[in-house]
This record gives sequence, structure tokens and C-alpha cells, in this order.
Amino acid sequence: MSARALYQEAATHCHSVKDYVTRDLFENLMMDEEHHIDFLETKLDLINRIGIELYTQNHVGELKTEEH
Repeated sequence: MSARALYQEAATHCHSVKDYVTRDLFENLMMDEEHHIDFLETKLDLINRIGIELYTQNHVGELKTEEH
């Protein structure tokens, strides 16, 4: 079961037992999880479009040269 599905199930249960504070907590966790999913899906789409080589090249910082 995914984290999002688990949070949804927990929120539904909390609502059924009238525990609205905990339900709100799980709904907030679920929204955070959805943001994480969107972020990762966007990154994967970008990798599929430009390739892993260009993606990683873009995320590597400048190499520092040692001064002697």
C-alpha cells in the first residue's frame, strides 16, 4: 500500500469515528505526499525527455580546482 493510500484510509477512518483533528493531520500528510509524487513525476518526465546524462550534468556543481 502506498503512503498516500494509507493516509487516505486513515483519514477516512478518523472521519468515521469523528476524530476530526487527526483526520486533518492525515489529510495534510496526504497533501504533502501528493506534492512529493508530483515532484518526482516531474523529474522523471524531464529525465525521459532530455536523458539521464543531461539531467545529471545539470545537477552537478562546478568542480573546484585545488590551488597549490
